[in-house]
Amino acid sequence: MEDDPEFFAQCSYCARVLPKKNCLTCESCHALVYCSQYCRTQDFSNTLISDHAHSKWCSLLSVFMNRSNCVTEFPFTFSDQTTCETFSSGKLFQFLRLYGIYNLGLWKYLFHTSGSGPGEELALWDGLISTDPYRLDYSSTYPNPLAVREEVAYLNAYASPSEAILLSAVPPIQPSVPGRPRLLSVDLTDWASFYAWRGLPLTSPVAFLLHWPLTIYFILNNLLRHIGEDAYLSVIYQESLTIHLIGVEREVDLLPVFKELDHLISPDIKRVQLIFIGPTISPVAHSTLWYLSARMSAGLWRGLYHEFIADDLRRRWTETADVIIGFNAGLATYGTWPETVDVLNKLGKPLFFTDSCQYSCLCSLRVLEKLKLRSTTGEVGPKLTDFDFLSSLVLNPFRCPLRIPSMSTKWPWLSNAFIFSPCVDFSLTKQMLDIKL
Repeated sequence: MEDDPEFFAQCSYCARVLPKKNCLTCESCHALVYCSQYCRTQDFSNTLISDHAHSKWCSLLSVFMNRSNCVTEFPFTFSDQTTCETFSSGKLFQFLRLYGIYNLGLWKYLFHTSGSGPGEELALWDGLISTDPYRLDYSSTYPNPLAVREEVAYLNAYASPSEAILLSAVPPIQPSVPGRPRLLSVDLTDWASFYAWRGLPLTSPVAFLLHWPLTIYFILNNLLRHIGEDAYLSVIYQESLTIHLIGVEREVDLLPVFKELDHLISPDIKRVQLIFIGPTISPVAHSTLWYLSARMSAGLWRGLYHEFIADDLRRRWTETADVIIGFNAGLATYGTWPETVDVLNKLGKPLFFTDSCQYSCLCSLRVLEKLKLRSTTGEVGPKLTDFDFLSSLVLNPFRCPLRIPSMSTKWPWLSNAFIFSPCVDFSLTKQMLDIKL
């Protein structure tokens, strides 16, 4: 009960849990929760951790709070409920049970991972993914038992017959123009356009799962060319795309949802390879290769990215990355990032991180600054500020419409909410997209 944000909160300074009705907030930003006036006063100067003194953060947190409504704005009929401040794991349980999908198929991984780590239960989704690419070849024009098996597998994975039918159908794709190959097969701007393209009703919560592949799609469609023109053109010319996904966790359990990329990436790209790298991947799944379609594969590697690169250089296990993406990176949270960031800097590949809120993004920026992967000084002009960085963050239109409970802060946390890249110049990002706060 005491972990329910509807009734309880946690002091941002001393971590005491207490009834929400007894809490105080900062009188200026209203972003942080305190158990007493003493803690509120102590946190303002915070001599123990001066970098986190509230006096240094208050104006920034005010920005976060003022933009909260924009972050939680979605076209879905349920999103007011699933993004509200009091949303909790218990309410998610009730929501999924009402929808008839709680603890079924892929939905169970919203609560827990499998066995000894992500990836251990991937064999359950045979028919959607396979270790044999020929078991996913549905090209025959005759009645095909493989296609029938795929439809059953969609039902097993998504639990809802309506979602299974719609997602198993091939969506309309613009025909290729001879001599003009392209990377993506369709231009989608947000969840509303994706749902319309797939024929999904806005009552469907499938966005809880599909935000992973759609975030990749958005990066490829809207960001890659701006910071990696050579990489973009190389993918087109080589007709091959390799993406390294670093620091992965539960997204490995959700591997079948990445099958959606087979529709989103143009048929002009003959080979698509996703490599999932993360230290929590199940030992059982380590070094396995799964096919999501005849042209799309997913390799799993248990460990840290700098370890993977060192191992890969010895074994040539995979293709060099065209793009590197770190979902919900939390660079300031995990002590293993510095060595990985050093390797990323040396590789020089187009690199994107996502995170769940602006605060986490800003903390990540400071890590990158210390590691000299991101400069806070432009070529000309004054030192760039935290507010300059915030203005360069891209609000991901395909962020997850599911609030991550936080008992000590008041601004919204959503998986894959914001995207940033240490490769991008501030002046460029301000011109690059209109999809910003």
